[in-house]
Amino acid sequence: AGVADFATRNIDHLSGGERARVWLARVLAGEPQLLLADEPIASLDIHYQLAVMQVLKQYAQESRGVIVAIHDLSLAARFCDRLCLMHHGKMIAIGTPAEVLTEKLLSTAYGVPVDIDLERDPPVVLPK
Repeated sequence: AGVADFATRNIDHLSGGERARVWLARVLAGEPQLLLADEPIASLDIHYQLAVMQVLKQYAQESRGVIVAIHDLSLAARFCDRLCLMHHGKMIAIGTPAEVLTEKLLSTAYGVPVDIDLERDPPVVLPK
């Protein structure tokens, strides 16, 4: 999670994003079989958003479970094998990114039309 540089700094002097990365490193050090991460990239700049999602994807590929609550649908399409789309606290779709990230489902969940290009590398999901 790129936190070695923080070892000599007091936690009170770390930014929100730096604290989030320290939290992730601490959790990963425990090697849990199931990792639940609620908005792990919310306070990070785009460089560290990508880095954290890569770490989580690698962790999942090591036969461990990773469940992530995330609002960035483009990153979800890029890094997640399966998605659960929620609307008003209820699941409205579960499946692969291609099955869940559709115009109909996303417009229902978010109340706005969306542009979706899952064939692009990296995939893109944006409001119109």
